[in-house]
Amino acid sequence: LTALGEYLYITDNFRLIDVSLPSLTGGNLVFYRNNMQKLSLSALTIPEVLDINDNNGLAELSLPALAATTSFLRISSNTALVNVSLPALTSTGTYLDISFNDNLASLSLPALNTTGAYLSITDNNALSSLDLPALTS
Repeated sequence: LTALGEYLYITDNFRLIDVSLPSLTGGNLVFYRNNMQKLSLSALTIPEVLDINDNNGLAELSLPALAATTSFLRISSNTALVNVSLPALTSTGTYLDISFNDNLASLSLPALNTTGAYLSITDNNALSSLDLPALTS
């Protein structure tokens, strides 16, 4: 699978622990209420929507090729999430929301320089390292 016509929803799969879509480059992606421990989207570059929400087994999230989103990026309520690395992300469309990840200690967005109307990094109670060196608007 390299492209989507519309949305890919992977939701409410409580025994799902590993999701790998190594060739997918874009689309509208929603990962909601799964127990996944691993999410591999190594080729994902410019999705319209990327929503990673309420996946309680996910501890690490690295999206090395993600360059932008045209609508929104939300990483929220992933209780085991400790580290988020988005090294190539330069811009987001309407909004970027990283919130309610109780164990998130490190967030690295070294290339992010512009966001849409809304940027929210809230209620990540363990957050001790935030890297946004290129953010200008």
